[in-house]
Amino acid sequence: MKQICLILFLLTFLLPNFGFGQNTFSKRLNFGFPSVVLTSVETNDSCFYICGLVADTLYPYNSGLLFAKYNFEGDLQYVKTLNDTSKTYEAWQNTLIPTSDGNFIISGLSLDENMKGLLMKLTPGGDTLFLKKFESPYILENPFIRDEDLIILPDKGFASVYTIQKSNFDINILLIRTDSLGQVLWQKIYGGPEDEAPHSIIPTDDGGFIIGAGAQEGGYLFKVDSLGDIEWEYILPFSESSINPFNNLHQLEDESLIVTSAFWTDIGQGIIAPNNVVLRIDSDQELLWTTTFKDSFPGIFTKLDKILPLPDNQHFLAAGSGYGVVNGEWQFLGKLIKASYEGDSIWTRYYHYVENHLAQNLLYDLEATPDGGFIMCGQAKDNQAMPTEPNQQGWLLKVDEHGCLVPGCQLSTSITNEQPPVPFQLK
Repeated sequence: MKQICLILFLLTFLLPNFGFGQNTFSKRLNFGFPSVVLTSVETNDSCFYICGLVADTLYPYNSGLLFAKYNFEGDLQYVKTLNDTSKTYEAWQNTLIPTSDGNFIISGLSLDENMKGLLMKLTPGGDTLFLKKFESPYILENPFIRDEDLIILPDKGFASVYTIQKSNFDINILLIRTDSLGQVLWQKIYGGPEDEAPHSIIPTDDGGFIIGAGAQEGGYLFKVDSLGDIEWEYILPFSESSINPFNNLHQLEDESLIVTSAFWTDIGQGIIAPNNVVLRIDSDQELLWTTTFKDSFPGIFTKLDKILPLPDNQHFLAAGSGYGVVNGEWQFLGKLIKASYEGDSIWTRYYHYVENHLAQNLLYDLEATPDGGFIMCGQAKDNQAMPTEPNQQGWLLKVDEHGCLVPGCQLSTSITNEQPPVPFQLK
């Protein structure tokens, strides 16, 4: 009887802590292409979709768009690509977003005779419903244009931000507002004699937008109304340490902002390097707190690209990558942090698929899954790969609610995981 009670106790109290019912996996994928990068993931109740870019297998090996569907066990359902030998199609940002009619919208860029911004609407099967191209207003000076972020608006239209350059390579911000068919309603340019580059955009309840950017002074925020006119601007006032651009934004119910960025700090030997930092700024543009997430290894580069609020309305996750020395080798690791809305750091996890000198394990996007876990995508690049194997491949990573690839990692001091999970055995 005592043995039965002990078993019931273990089943009741211990098994949930090991994430049972939350499958995990780490997959490196090439889909038969010489180069693959997965930049965006989107989930629903039964599956998840990913998009990114591939290198064409035909000369001149232009990059093309990839769109794929997976089930939650990590099994591929189908994959489609949009390729053209006369032009490129690229989707570098994590902007795959479901629309109210059951389709998807994504932003990107294209290169034929000039660079162009792209707005594409796709069916769940990956078929193109429309594809719109936008040229830089400075095209006669400099055709450079690069998509940075995209949002869907309540009227089913879209707003997207782009980086553009003048003839002297000064960097400015371009905001384009379209209707639901991708037709341009208006566009605005922001920036002065200093460089300003956008990184993220979120909508506001009054029909306007808040744009997170970077300026030469550091992190830069500004709010515009529904017609694109600036209402306020904010540059983070740090005197001793400069700060990286504001990479990603999330607005809370009280209209304060959670912002990811990085402080540039002196780590010795003349090296100036960024440490991850998350900030909260209230609705009056007052800094409430900052939390620095220093890596547990000597690092010189780190970046958090995506914020994901959690259902408890008290915590969030942020995913990105860090570059530093691990086991004596310089390499990039995927990085996932959990923190509270009050700035408390809960945990930090590191992941890698490839582990050798100059390996690149990069994470770009993060979404929640119905089982309570999380899925991330990016690329795992092996710069020492054999010539017969593509060195730059897509990376899909599914972890449990604790950020564990191997269930139970929250009970261990080890937080770097790269192998597929080993089934837990109860004795």
